[in-house]
Amino acid sequence: MGNIETLNQSPQFKPLLFQITTTVLMAVLWSWQQEGFWVCFKAVILGGLIAAVASFYFHWRANQFSFEPEGPKGELAANKILSDVQWANTSKLLLSGLLIIAVFKYGGDNIDKAKLIITYTVISVVGVISNTYYLKNRE
Repeated sequence: MGNIETLNQSPQFKPLLFQITTTVLMAVLWSWQQEGFWVCFKAVILGGLIAAVASFYFHWRANQFSFEPEGPKGELAANKILSDVQWANTSKLLLSGLLIIAVFKYGGDNIDKAKLIITYTVISVVGVISNTYYLKNRE
């Protein structure tokens, strides 16, 4: 189990924190203008958290490869990396779909499904942009 310093240095931590912060800000600002504050707030938070968790899982799973001296070289290494990324992408889509279905089925009737899907889409795009930025500007 890693400590906080190790987690803080992880390339997946900053984009995840940014996605969660964006989700909370979006929930407060969007819900403030709605009549049913809590209904909107809950939908936006759930949509954002589903996107953030799925994105975090994707980046964690896609970065499982390592360049060991005795490991595969050249084309085999590239093939392994691409297969890891494809598996991570498939897993992300399945995880997202299952979480959205679970919220729709067990979340009750008072969840605004449109806002949940819109928030999921926006936070997914924010995740792609923030992951690209943070991975490009690593120290």
